Amino acid sequence: MTEILILDYNRPQELLALLLSIKKNARFDKKVVVLNNGGEKYADQFLESGMCDRVIHNAINIGCGAGTVQLFSQCQSDFAFYIQVDHSLETVITENMIETFKNDILIEGNFYVDLAGDQGHGQYSERAQFIRRSDYLIAQKDFGGPGPLADQRWTEQSLQEYMNKEMSFFKYYYMFKDCGWDSVRENPDGSLWKHHPDTKVLFCLETPKEKFVYPNLTDEEWKEAIAGDWPTYGKIPENEKDLSFQHWNEI
Repeated sequence: MTEILILDYNRPQELLALLLSIKKNARFDKKVVVLNNGGEKYADQFLESGMCDRVIHNAINIGCGAGTVQLFSQCQSDFAFYIQVDHSLETVITENMIETFKNDILIEGNFYVDLAGDQGHGQYSERAQFIRRSDYLIAQKDFGGPGPLADQRWTEQSLQEYMNKEMSFFKYYYMFKDCGWDSVRENPDGSLWKHHPDTKVLFCLETPKEKFVYPNLTDEEWKEAIAGDWPTYGKIPENEKDLSFQHWNEI
C-alpha cells in the first residue's frame, strides 16, 4: 500500500477535481489521506462517498510547511505521494510505475521523484512528489511556508538547502498538472487573502489588523487594507506589477 497525502485549505473544487483524477488514474493499492488545514469540513462528504480513505481536521491553519510535515509524520507507508490540492493526475500510474519510482530512489540514488515536471527549475519542489517517508523526515527542516508561518524559513527552502548540502539530486516526470487559478492564505491576525498567481490580482477576504510579510504591500497599501478600504474587485499590489501577466499586457 502506498499513501497519497493531500494538503488542503478551503479549496473544495480543487480537492474534488484532484480526487476524481486520482480515482480515474491511480491504479495501484493506495490509501488517500486528506489534511484539512484548519478550513471548512467539506472533505467529510468525500470520505463518506469513498473518494478518500482518511480526513484529518486541524483546528487551526498551521500553514503549508507545517501541514506538509504533519502529513509525513502520520504516514504509514514506506513511500508516499505528496500532492498539493491544486493539481490533477493526468497520467495513469500503475503498480509497475510505483516500482519504477522506488528504483529511481533506491537504485539510482535520487532523493525524490518530482511528478510535476520540475516546476522548481532544478530545485526541490513540494508540489507533487514521490518520496521515501524516512528520507523526508530525517532531513533537517523548519516549518514556515504559505500561511500563518510565512515569516519563518519555509519547509520547501529547508529541503532545497538540505539537498544542496548533501549533493542530492532528483528525477522528474510530468504526471500532475498544476491547476491552481488562485491561492488563499490566512495570516496570524485572522486576515484572509486570495490572489491569482498569474495576474497577481489580490483580494482581501477578511480585513487585516496588522502588517505581515504576506501580501507584499507598500506601507500605503497596508494602511488602505487595515482601514478596510481594499477594493472588493481586487487589485494588483504595486510590488507585484512587474510580475503580473495582466500588467505586461497593459504596457
